[in-house]
Amino acid sequence: MTTPETPRSVPDFGSTVFLGAVLGFAFGFLHPATQVAIEPAQVLTGIVSYPTDNAFWLYETRLWTVLHQLLALLLRAGVGERTLSQLLSGGAGALNFAALAAFARALGGGRFFAVIAGFLFWALHPVSWGWGYPILLVGHPHTYGTYGLAWAVLACSAIGAGRSFWGAAMLGFAPAIHPTVGAFTAATTGIAALLGWRSLAEQRSALMRGAALGVAGTAASLVLQRWMEPAAPPPDVAAIDRLFPVFLREWDAHRQPFLVTFAHVWMLALGAAVAIAWLRRGLAAAQALLLRTLLVVVALGIVFALVNQSVPLASLPRWVQSAMAIRSLNFAVLTFLPLLVAALTQPGASWLGLGGVALLGAIALFRQYVPGLDTWGLAAVAVAALVATALGRRATDEVADPRRARAFEALAVLLSIGVANALYWSERSYPQRVAADLRDRTSDRALAAAADGHGLLAVAPGVERAQLATRRPIVIDPQALDMVAYVPAGLPALARAVDDLYGIDFGAPLAADAHLSVLPEGTVQAIWERRTPSEWIAVAREFDAHDVLTPASWHLQLPEVARSPVFALYRVDEPAP
Repeated sequence: MTTPETPRSVPDFGSTVFLGAVLGFAFGFLHPATQVAIEPAQVLTGIVSYPTDNAFWLYETRLWTVLHQLLALLLRAGVGERTLSQLLSGGAGALNFAALAAFARALGGGRFFAVIAGFLFWALHPVSWGWGYPILLVGHPHTYGTYGLAWAVLACSAIGAGRSFWGAAMLGFAPAIHPTVGAFTAATTGIAALLGWRSLAEQRSALMRGAALGVAGTAASLVLQRWMEPAAPPPDVAAIDRLFPVFLREWDAHRQPFLVTFAHVWMLALGAAVAIAWLRRGLAAAQALLLRTLLVVVALGIVFALVNQSVPLASLPRWVQSAMAIRSLNFAVLTFLPLLVAALTQPGASWLGLGGVALLGAIALFRQYVPGLDTWGLAAVAVAALVATALGRRATDEVADPRRARAFEALAVLLSIGVANALYWSERSYPQRVAADLRDRTSDRALAAAADGHGLLAVAPGVERAQLATRRPIVIDPQALDMVAYVPAGLPALARAVDDLYGIDFGAPLAADAHLSVLPEGTVQAIWERRTPSEWIAVAREFDAHDVLTPASWHLQLPEVARSPVFALYRVDEPAP
């Protein structure tokens, strides 16, 4: 199959993305986390078996993403969960750093600065910058959101760099990585393409053929998902209709109106202003499409944000409630820094561009030592990028200044030292990080004892990804109540477990425990430590839970099976006949 691209393809795009991916894999590998996407793969392969009325089983077998299918293949091939978590952690870093490098390079940013854009962004610790969902690059367990957003940005950037066929193929496949993020990004790119349809005459054929290939891959993954889904009892529609509003009102953390900070507003405003100023200067059609996509994302995202802040959730269709549409603005957040890097490091960039990049590097490397540096400093960088974009001439019209070129080279050397230093200290702390963050049945005696048990495992709040660590089925995951937003069929079983096993009224939790999407550790600890052995036996019989896994600081009125510095395992013994 031939894949002709536009003659205006950005030079060195592939090698820039590759180098960014290598750097990102190094940081991701050195900051590992157990990955949630492995748990459904354990169920698909039969490593972990559940009763078909279990809420967590319904979630794991009904949630669709090609990641589960690929991970199931690797588990069948004999790759262990610990190794998969390590590889997925590295992959998350590689995909995010590659996406940021691709976005910066697609718009003509300097090659070196595009490569390290991911590092600079990660060093700014942007977790709290997200709209309704955090910005996660490296060292986090939430595989779906991390991979889905980065894949979408990489796909759009490939199109913007003139790699129309492969970018469109990736975009068409994006819903298979993350259905909501992928579908939204594909839709916004389609709107942006229609707005500039005449200018895309050279790319149309490649775009449509690539999109068709990607959509075919998505369809194949969806068909495979439906074919692999095991049969389940019919859902209790009446109970779901009654409980879903309760879940949103009392427990959900991602779909509530949230405090929109000044940083949220100025970041969107300045990013959009840079994109608009850049479009006015004249760009290649593919680059203009990338910037128009960003602007469409911002425009639609603002509408979603206004709806989120003002329209009662109960009045919206359930699929809209589940989609968490406000998170679409995270596309603009993730691309904000590479947009600035591209604007400041164009060929023949001005002294203003040099100063902006120097300040950005200083913020990334020293923000922990200067309070507020990442707030006012990043705003200053954005203003510099806007001025440089609005006043600058096209690169083809500008004569390069040898002094500025040498200054940029010196800055690149200094930033390289900063990157090397971060890698060095990451490598030094890697063994301790692995011991703490990849703890499982192979390295923890309590988890090993839990793996040897039978029946369902009752898991205390604060114990994360217990199924992954023990290969043991669990009643519910108390750290992931938001699973029912995607698979409402699990709501009746979840509510029953919250009420009876955890002792909390699902319809009326304490005010301090509401809207966390997790069960409250302190509240449950008090309830479980008061529970008598006979009460435990009654609860265990109801849920077929034979063991209870808690943090090591908890002390239940049950026989202790095993203890480690982190966890404690208790056995619920039936009385002798």
